[in-house]
Amino acid sequence: MQNLIEINDIHHQVNASFALHIDQLFFQDGPVYAIAGDSRAGKTMLLRILSLIQPVDEGEVTLFETPARSARDRLRLRRRLGFMSQRPFLFRGTVAENIGLGLEYHGVESEEIQVRTQRLLKQFQLTDCAELPVEQLSEGQRQVTAFLRTVAPYPEVLLLDEPTSNLDQDTYNHLLDYIKMLNEERGVMVILATKSRDVIRQVANITINMRNGKVARILTGEHQTNVGNGKGLRVS
Repeated sequence: MQNLIEINDIHHQVNASFALHIDQLFFQDGPVYAIAGDSRAGKTMLLRILSLIQPVDEGEVTLFETPARSARDRLRLRRRLGFMSQRPFLFRGTVAENIGLGLEYHGVESEEIQVRTQRLLKQFQLTDCAELPVEQLSEGQRQVTAFLRTVAPYPEVLLLDEPTSNLDQDTYNHLLDYIKMLNEERGVMVILATKSRDVIRQVANITINMRNGKVARILTGEHQTNVGNGKGLRVS
């Protein structure tokens, strides 16, 4: 399998009392990865670094065999990624307009934007909400709208921070099934940060456990590897 993302000798000072330290970590084409740990483990910061939103103080991130060294490199590579934060921001406008924004950014023609948007709304039973202003949405509907905006441009790698928060049970199950479909049928590599053991059990092939800004261990199915600070780590 191909390494889609590599990080080497990463050090990033988040604040005066917390820093992220990872010597080496590879993410390969194929699996669904879960980044797990408590609320101060470093999950979100690692996800932001992997998505090239957060530049690092030291070290290098490589995506698709291209080092992300310059602002131009990061911008070009980010176009191949989809990232959704834990508390995603929605722009003023309707549900359909928000979903279409990512497609506009990628230069998709208006007719195709409409087709993809309507298809996604139908798949998540939100067709009746298409013209609803986002200010009128429930928290769960806002979460789904942000998810659909993220997946609409067909990213090659999908990075999700706590994607199932605020969802009712039916939507929760449907979103996890959709994530599995993207991975298994469309070949999208998925990396998600979560505290939910159920999410990990349902969708993850490989779990990266974080503790105090370091990789503590890797779980691959029933196999567990203690790795300390992540030095020399390859997960496949």
